[in-house]
Amino acid sequence: MKKILFALLLLPIFSFSQERKIFEVPKFFKYDAFQVEWQPNFFDWSHILYFASEQNKPIFIDCYATWCGPCKAMDQKIYTNDTVFQFMNKNFICVKVQFDSTSHDNLFIQKWHKTADTLQKLFNVNAFPTYLFFDPSGKIVHKDLGFKNVKDFMTMVKDAIDTNKQYYTALKDTNLTTDKMRYVADMAAKLNDTLVRKKMVSLYISNLNASIPHTCPSSVLSKENIEFLNRNRKYLKSSDPIFQRYFGNRILVDNVMKVPYYSNSLIDYVVYTESLSFQVKVGPEPKWKNLENNIRYAYNKDVANRTIMRAKTDYYRTNKKWKEYSHCFVKQILYYRALQPKDFKPWDLIINNQAWEVFLHSNNKKELKIALKWSEEACSLNPNGAQNLDTKANLYYKLGNRKEALYWEEKAYNLNPKDLDISSNYLIMKNKQKTWF
Repeated sequence: MKKILFALLLLPIFSFSQERKIFEVPKFFKYDAFQVEWQPNFFDWSHILYFASEQNKPIFIDCYATWCGPCKAMDQKIYTNDTVFQFMNKNFICVKVQFDSTSHDNLFIQKWHKTADTLQKLFNVNAFPTYLFFDPSGKIVHKDLGFKNVKDFMTMVKDAIDTNKQYYTALKDTNLTTDKMRYVADMAAKLNDTLVRKKMVSLYISNLNASIPHTCPSSVLSKENIEFLNRNRKYLKSSDPIFQRYFGNRILVDNVMKVPYYSNSLIDYVVYTESLSFQVKVGPEPKWKNLENNIRYAYNKDVANRTIMRAKTDYYRTNKKWKEYSHCFVKQILYYRALQPKDFKPWDLIINNQAWEVFLHSNNKKELKIALKWSEEACSLNPNGAQNLDTKANLYYKLGNRKEALYWEEKAYNLNPKDLDISSNYLIMKNKQKTWF
């Protein structure tokens, strides 16, 4: 069976000597006229390949699990869509393969378990739904995953029959363009194909490095390149010429992206990773001044201030030094909020989480009052957010204003009485007990 599967999955289809009637759909089986025509599960992989070869159609496999909610949503909302099923039935041999095992599996589904195991190992099927595409001869050409709306699904299946967009076809290309490298790297990231992503990003960065002596900053620091480097910053080193070009042209990067201080993020990540991340561990406190001086000498004062500030915050949290941690945390948030443009629209959830972090770990009234301002901002952005009101109430309570705390906690409770944390906090406040540890 293993030899057969390997041949079927990776090599062109072999000739069948059986009579044609063996591979015909039995008369008792009826396709649903208003959805994707799935091949009946009493067929095996050899039957599927035979039909694909006979009709010269590629194969689409929907890899699903019985417990998978998005898989069921695909069945209910997408595969029954007119545009989808008409295109799929015309252009593909469609197969559904169950990848989990249940006590309710009939004999036909059980017969597909070995095929599912082989597909899982060969093509790293670890998330559902996963979509596999094969050419009519049985060679893998494309892969994607996750719930798709109709528009995205149609884009995916059209990409699957376009040799310029097929993921596995691109992997075999020995002369990839920069656009194709970006595409393959992004697909590999999406598919959790770590080795392919690393290889493709490394090749892309090498090409950029090699181009530095022959190109002007504005050419190599295009919007596409900047975005790609930021998406794949973990593969970048400070010794890379493209990083040095990026660092030396920070204002250009910001202008290209039309975002103030955009360049800081990638620069800080690389510097922090190489110079400070190993210091963030349980143990004696690092010599911050020495580290700061080293970074300032290699880069500049601003980079040193930002990265040391983050390292201190991470170190104190790791070592549970809450007084120092909350001080550094508040300082860090205030610093980055000051850099935000005036028209920046914050997300109330993030602001609320920042305020809650201070509530949990600080006993400093000045810091708590700053956090209360953040909480009020979150509430103004989302007045009916029960969690926002709960944070506001707890900050008032920790600041000693029990009356105001009860007022806001009651509002939070009324908005979401089923929230156990909110109802518990409300009861604790009524009993004049602490809501923090």
